[in-house]
Order: sequence, then structure tokens, then C-alpha cells
Amino acid sequence: MSLVTFINIKGHSEYVLTVFPPVGIMSMSAVLKSKGHNVTFIDADTDRFTPEKVCGLLNEYSPDLIGITLNVSQVFFLDKYLSLIQKKFQKTKIILGGPYVTAVGHKIFDDFPNIEYAIVHEGEYAIVDFLNYLNGNISINEVRNLIYKSGGNIHKNHYERIEKIDSLPMADYSLVADKIDKYTGAYPSMASPSVAIMCTRGCPYKCTFCSSPVTWGSKVTFRSVNSVIREILYLKENFD
Repeated sequence: MSLVTFINIKGHSEYVLTVFPPVGIMSMSAVLKSKGHNVTFIDADTDRFTPEKVCGLLNEYSPDLIGITLNVSQVFFLDKYLSLIQKKFQKTKIILGGPYVTAVGHKIFDDFPNIEYAIVHEGEYAIVDFLNYLNGNISINEVRNLIYKSGGNIHKNHYERIEKIDSLPMADYSLVADKIDKYTGAYPSMASPSVAIMCTRGCPYKCTFCSSPVTWGSKVTFRSVNSVIREILYLKENFD
């Protein structure tokens, strides 16, 4: 059993850009917990945590693995968090993921040369694989959707799409239960709490302003209607 701490760093110096709970992190957490692992979450954007505050929490949690999600707005701020985390937790593995990492692929190692591991595309099964690798149960080349540096070379593992997203457990809302009212939805709604439910993954279109063609290709996968309804009922009953 391992402990994973996910971090959502700031994306703007003055404004909170995380207006919905991070469904990708919550989905990975649900899968990790189903495999017997523990998960903690630091939303440094929503809570406006400095790198020093984040490191204080990491010291309290003592995770075996630190996962940092990254979108394009967060790239500018990553160095401020990453340099301090790597200085204070030199023995802890760090892995990057998120839409920016998927879009740029192996070039993430040019942007951040001190990073060794990154997950591209869907992370639910990949993060479990990576823990299995860290625990000595599989070899590194068996970790799905992983790109990594070794011996000065960059390696790209097999990319596997999750065909049946209904097979995934419901997103782990316990990670954000204590701060659910901070997620206001996008302006101008500002309705609190607000949640975005992921019902599909992918898009058949190729809009030039959107990263979906790079992230997903043109294939779309769907959740069942009953699965979505169960999540709506859960959110209404537990968070109103």
C-alpha cells in the first residue's frame, strides 16, 4: 500500500482558475483507493497555497509519490513549486501529468529537465502501474502511458486508451469535501458549489483552437446514462 499526494498548483498570481473540482485527479484517486492505496490532495490554486505551504503539507503527509497536474496556465508557476519540492523531498518520486503534458509529450523534459517521469493521456491505470513499478512488481516498460528519461535517453511506453469508462469508479469527491464551496463554476455563474461531470472523453472534431485532437484523437468514449445519473444523485444528496 502506497500514499500518493496530488498537487494542483496555481495558474495565476491573483485569480483562482480552478473553478471546478479537478475530475482527473479525483478519478485517479478513486482507482488508486480501489487498489488499496491512499491518496491526499493539495489544491494550491483554490486554497492559494505558496510553495512553502505545499512543502509543509507534504512533510506532514510523507507521500511515496507526488503527482502534479499541469495545464497551460500553470506552466509559468511550476518551477517555483517544483524547485522547492525537489530540494526538500529528494528521495520522493515526482510525476507530471495533465493536458499540457499530453499536448507537448516528451518536450516536457526540455521545459523541466529535472523531471524524470510523466504520464500522457488517461492516468487512472497508468498511475497504478507506476506504483506497481515503484514497489518492484513490474518493470518500468510495462507502465502504460508513461514517458521517462533514463541514461540520457527519452523512452515512450505503450499508450492505451480506456475503452469502457463505465468500468472506472465514480470520482473521489472526498478529496474536495472540505472545500467544495470554493468551487464556484466559471464566471458569470459563480454558483457555489459547482461541479463539472465528465460524461464523455474525446471529440470527433478538429477545431484548431482546442487541444482535444492532440489529447484524444478523434475517438469518443461514453459513460452510460445510469452512471451519470448516479453521480448527479450522489452530488445532490451529499453536497446539495
